[in-house]
Amino acid sequence: MLYFRLVSIVLLLCILGGCSQFYLMRTYGLSSSYTSPPISSIVVSKEARRLYLFSGSEMIKAYRIRLGFNPLGDKKISGDGKTPEGKYYIDRKNPKSQFFCH
Repeated sequence: MLYFRLVSIVLLLCILGGCSQFYLMRTYGLSSSYTSPPISSIVVSKEARRLYLFSGSEMIKAYRIRLGFNPLGDKKISGDGKTPEGKYYIDRKNPKSQFFCH
């Protein structure tokens, strides 16, 4: 149960990031074609305050992140202020999602 909540939170963060990317592309006329390799995993490091995107074993991109208002310890419930940490694998996409980019 905890694993699914953590994965849901990380995926929600990715979806929100995708929405902001769509806004920036539309606002500034940037290209919507994605030319990088497919992302296979996401690693969140609280200590480094970074989110890393990997394609296989190759790191594609790193992002600075902010932590929740009470970041120490493991995420247990929604609203506890903890930031989920660890390695998450991307194994499928939802083609019916309104956030899915072709």
